[in-house]
Amino acid sequence: MSKSQKSESKRLKILFLTPRYIYPVIGGDRLKPYNILKHLAAKHDVTLVSFYHGGNPPDEYKREVEKLGVE
Repeated sequence: MSKSQKSESKRLKILFLTPRYIYPVIGGDRLKPYNILKHLAAKHDVTLVSFYHGGNPPDEYKREVEKLGVE
């Protein structure tokens, strides 16, 4: 097994749950999960599930989260 295959096999699929959508980053209740997701998404496949109140978050917010590599 090559080194690249070993690193690929270590990629985890992570489901990350938050009570509020993490963007825009305002206050500690959004800042902490934002930074954790940013760190996790660098080496793993992360899916975010958020209990956003008031319908779907705006597309602009979704794009900013997707830039982190989070689905």
